[in-house]
Amino acid sequence: MLLLNLNKIRTAQDRIEQVYRPDQFDVDEDFRVVSPVSLAFDIFKDKQAFRLVGRVRTTLELQVQPLPRAVYRRRSTRSSTCATSPTR
Repeated sequence: MLLLNLNKIRTAQDRIEQVYRPDQFDVDEDFRVVSPVSLAFDIFKDKQAFRLVGRVRTTLELQVQPLPRAVYRRRSTRSSTCATSPTR
């Protein structure tokens, strides 16, 4: 987990750019971080309100469970009392 200490922001606008190694993140049961996490954003401060605008870029490896597959098969069978008729 990443925490941003907003108490250190003293100006009305600031820029943050940081890169974190994948091993700095805990492995989650659903995913794990496999490439560096790049954060780049601007912080806009208005009294006690903060607005962050930017991006996060990384690669995640998802722990995907096998998904059930629905199978739908439609059959049409015709039969005739005559043994020589073709069956479709």
